[in-house]
Amino acid sequence: MIKEISNIITGLLKFQVNHILGRLEEVQTRVIRRATLFLTAVLLLIGGLGMIIYSIHTLLITIIPPAASALIIGLTLILSAMIVMSVAGQKPKD
Repeated sequence: MIKEISNIITGLLKFQVNHILGRLEEVQTRVIRRATLFLTAVLLLIGGLGMIIYSIHTLLITIIPPAASALIIGLTLILSAMIVMSVAGQKPKD
């Protein structure tokens, strides 16, 4: 009788583990798919921003020397990055 009970419990545990593993695989697939789409979006965003920055640089070198244009754009990007990092580093208010 104890052997039968242990076989029933073992069967139920195996079923639960297999069910959990199947759900975990589904979740993992969804997470990988979303991460891939997010990475693609970020790369497209970076490419678009690069083109905008290049066009600003091209317009600025018609007015000022190329080195000064690059310096202005570089400092602006660094300042923007510092602002974003300081905002991201703040603790959310609960």
